[in-house]
Amino acid sequence: MPYLSVRPATDARPRLFCFPHAGGSASVFTVLRNVLADRVNVVPVQLPGRERRLRDPLPMDMAALVADLDTQLDPYLDRPYALYGHSMGALVAHDLAVRRAQRGASTPRRLLTGACRALHLPAAFAAAHAQPDRVLREQMLSCGGLSEDMLAYPDWVEAALTLTRGDLRLCASRVHTPAGPMPWPVEAFHGAGDPLVAEREAAAWAEHSNGEFGLHRLPGGSLLPGRRGEPAVRGPRRSSRVAARRTGGEQSMSALEIAVVGLACRLPGAPDPQSFWRVLRDGVDAVTEAPPGRWDSDLLPHRFGGFLDEVDGFDAEFFGVSPREAVTMDPQGAPSCPGFAGIVPGSLRGSRAGVFAGAIWDDYAALMSRHGIEAIDRHTLTGSQRSIIANRVSYLLGLRGPSLAVDTGQSSSLAAVHMACESLIRGESTGASRRNPSSFTRGRSQRPHKTPPGCSRRMCVERASAEVRQGRPLQRYTGRRGVHDQSRGSPSAGQ
Repeated sequence: MPYLSVRPATDARPRLFCFPHAGGSASVFTVLRNVLADRVNVVPVQLPGRERRLRDPLPMDMAALVADLDTQLDPYLDRPYALYGHSMGALVAHDLAVRRAQRGASTPRRLLTGACRALHLPAAFAAAHAQPDRVLREQMLSCGGLSEDMLAYPDWVEAALTLTRGDLRLCASRVHTPAGPMPWPVEAFHGAGDPLVAEREAAAWAEHSNGEFGLHRLPGGSLLPGRRGEPAVRGPRRSSRVAARRTGGEQSMSALEIAVVGLACRLPGAPDPQSFWRVLRDGVDAVTEAPPGRWDSDLLPHRFGGFLDEVDGFDAEFFGVSPREAVTMDPQGAPSCPGFAGIVPGSLRGSRAGVFAGAIWDDYAALMSRHGIEAIDRHTLTGSQRSIIANRVSYLLGLRGPSLAVDTGQSSSLAAVHMACESLIRGESTGASRRNPSSFTRGRSQRPHKTPPGCSRRMCVERASAEVRQGRPLQRYTGRRGVHDQSRGSPSAGQ
């Protein structure tokens, strides 16, 4: 089902289908979905041209989009449901409800709108899709669609502008036909600090209800109920009261937020996050023919795969690793420096910073075993054990926080992030580094002379309050997290 990021549950809970704002995607409703999970089955709707539907063309015509939504969502509208639309999403939700009413199909029990002027009023950004990038960027900054932090990443800004411009063009294609009061109640949510929608403009939605109408005033701006200036990729937040109730304490949500202050990766065709983003954005195929000498053609029938550049580029001397130890060290365990987070490594010595490594492969140990007993020396045990991956980083940097490797299969990365965040919240760690290395699949048949660094993703996280206080570069915040069971039919981990 292309429009649904999650399949609706089949229990007795009512379903709430959520449509995002211009430039937004289904993930903005992740927190809302978790908060209401006990009472409502929140079903985020994923429009084309974003996240997992990045390759799909952006919708150009509102009527065509609504008609397709009506057809595709119809099998899931067979029980009580409501529609929530945020800003642009309110227009989509309303038009979908009207179309279903006109053809005699089931209609929503309630229409909920957020940060949107009533249909009969002029749009906030009526001609914004035709504005130059500079003007549109300023408008997005003013309403929180972009954050100042994102300006440091031109590729991300360009992608956000392209997506938002396309959505605004979609809104401009909509033809408003007065239909009078509709046969459902309407609830409008208005942010007190919204620079685009006045309270009276939100209250005017009453004219499009069956007479039952509610206006809810919330703190925040266009991305209610968050703070003004948050990037559009972030969804509605829990209030501090809800957060305290769900955690059993009196901490505010801001005290539980985890800020990602550093992000690095080394992947085929992408030595850094910016390159990886370009690979995804441009649809680059990173699978290439094997470089000369990378593996033996008599062992493998094919010569194509995802390969790292400079596979022997690990600087063992810089990290105080002897040449003999480097030979026996699993590439997954090649240490990395937290300097990508703007942190001076020496400043962490003696701190309770934790290291959580997600690792699932033992292929380098299998490679070494080919050479028999003569390949074993005093470094073999510490070089081939996955448990040492995190310990080595903690030892080299003098860290006193938790240090452990996590193996939950393909979900190891998510599980490591979850454990790092929980460690911060419980106060076990003052900062945490999550590494998710996975070594290359094959080496050469003779014993390697230098340990090649494996593919890896590295992340530094801190309590959000510390990130703000210390002025660290912000990558993003983590939302609600958890680890699922691994029984048959269940995903191996959640996020």
